[in-house]
Amino acid sequence: MARRVSWTNNSSDHLGAYVYRGQPLDPQNLPAPLATVGPVAQGATAEWIDNEDLSAGDYDYAVQDFDGAGVSAVSAVVTHAAPVDFSTAQAGDPMEGGYFTRIMLDPVDDSEYGLVVSPKAQGDPGGTLTWQNATDFAAGLSIGGHADWGLPTLDEMRILYRAFKPSTQSNNTSYGATDRVDPPLGNYTGADPAQTDLADFQGSGPEAFVANNFYWSAAESSSSYAWGVYFFDGSEGSRSKTGSRSIRAVRRVPL
Repeated sequence: MARRVSWTNNSSDHLGAYVYRGQPLDPQNLPAPLATVGPVAQGATAEWIDNEDLSAGDYDYAVQDFDGAGVSAVSAVVTHAAPVDFSTAQAGDPMEGGYFTRIMLDPVDDSEYGLVVSPKAQGDPGGTLTWQNATDFAAGLSIGGHADWGLPTLDEMRILYRAFKPSTQSNNTSYGATDRVDPPLGNYTGADPAQTDLADFQGSGPEAFVANNFYWSAAESSSSYAWGVYFFDGSEGSRSKTGSRSIRAVRRVPL
């Protein structure tokens, strides 16, 4: 995705402007200019388009006018985000601090995002927690430089079960439907989803969900109860928030 850097020229006799980029960019220790842009009239807007194919992340940009006598002060730094490319990602691919699960649709505006499940060693506390403690645990995580983890929604739980079902147990066919993927999905069948073919997520594998455990979702059914999913057969239930259940944190990465 191209990134547009624009600024207003306040000089009457400059010869052009240097454009800088960094991750992050230190105005006191500038790298070599990324580009040189010719002069524009005083008060006019100049711009430069960065079309380089960059890896995902935040990139800082700044500009600096120059003339025959030298350079001006550096402009304020602006930040542009280079989006993550999920176009060829498969469930279980390591990326963005965890493992890619699936492209999903935001419940507010239907915008697409990549659902990423956390590594078990960091995103699962190794025991059970009450719903509030689970919520706080997930929100407090920092994994792979990312600190935007949380409990999955109920729709995301259904997708996690479909992608990483740990056992060969038949599914409960009363559950599983979601319109948060494109195309929408109906309820599970007895055999679909089957056990994941990802060895690390099967049975007692190092990344596996525990088949007999109930996992909290972020969805509340009341002030005292919240929804979750049994990874035994995909059944769903509303349980008291004061009960202790399993959790697995996720990230939502905008496309």
